Amino acid sequence: GLTQGAWAAAGVSIPRVTTDQVNIGTPVSLDELAPGDLLFYDTGSGPSPSHVTIYAGDGQMVNAPRTGTTIRVEPVESEYYSPRFVSAVRPG
Repeated sequence: GLTQGAWAAAGVSIPRVTTDQVNIGTPVSLDELAPGDLLFYDTGSGPSPSHVTIYAGDGQMVNAPRTGTTIRVEPVESEYYSPRFVSAVRPG
């Protein structure tokens, strides 16, 4: 819900689930990221990609790891997420 809500606040409608979100917008590489881009990961908790975050800028992403946990800002290049990276998309 975090990514869908954030983009809705910007006036852009995107699908609710990660496996649908990955197919909208323009694919971008990690060196082309702009704030608001969606980053997709295969965390093994469902069909790939199973997790999505929002790029915040300066190498940081906004991450809501799972329901009931605190939303946090953390590096895109992290020990956990980097090897699980699938793709990035710019909605809109």
